[in-house]
Amino acid sequence: MAAGLAGGSGNGAAVLHALNYIWNAGLSVKELCNIGVKLGADVPFCIMGQAKGNPQLGRAIREDALASTCAYAEGIGEQLTPVTPLCCDVLLSKPALGISTAEVYRGIDAELGLEKPEYQGGITMLQYHVDTKELINGLNSKNYDKVVKNMANILELFSTKRYPIIMYTKNKIDQEGSAAKVLMSGSGPTVFAIYFEKSEIEKDYKLLCEMNKETYITKTLA
Repeated sequence: MAAGLAGGSGNGAAVLHALNYIWNAGLSVKELCNIGVKLGADVPFCIMGQAKGNPQLGRAIREDALASTCAYAEGIGEQLTPVTPLCCDVLLSKPALGISTAEVYRGIDAELGLEKPEYQGGITMLQYHVDTKELINGLNSKNYDKVVKNMANILELFSTKRYPIIMYTKNKIDQEGSAAKVLMSGSGPTVFAIYFEKSEIEKDYKLLCEMNKETYITKTLA
């Protein structure tokens, strides 16, 4: 919780899936998402991902047209279109603190409302202007150069300044030079790094464990 990894939203999604399964309600992924959005904007995405990634939920849910571990989000994040997922190994490293999502959203509004938003203490706004269509094209064609080029998290503008340990963690991984991309996850404080070569992740994992106790190796769900 409060890690920037949708812990609360994921839990809410899991409960809805569990009730649908236990009660044999037969609700589709779309119907579950319509219920889930009332709990939080991130819940529908978690419902879609769990539908695809959890074989215990049954074949009907896994083969639902909206079951997907990757999606293009519109609206407040609840309007979701399945997209080809990224297949890679992931390093997660969470500094020893929790961050309120509400605090970050208030903070980012203030950051973007400054007189000169194009320059924020060394971080240029151009870093956060990504081409979403190009990103999706990269995912569909497995052109990972396009994917990496168009990955960004604008919430870093606030969180990395308010909590310097996040930027320190990012820089530590970047300095090793093995990761294809390093970003803060969600509103923070967890930092994630993606790798297309499994052998390269182990060294970074050992290094980050010395700094952040909650450091893990995992992988994306296809």
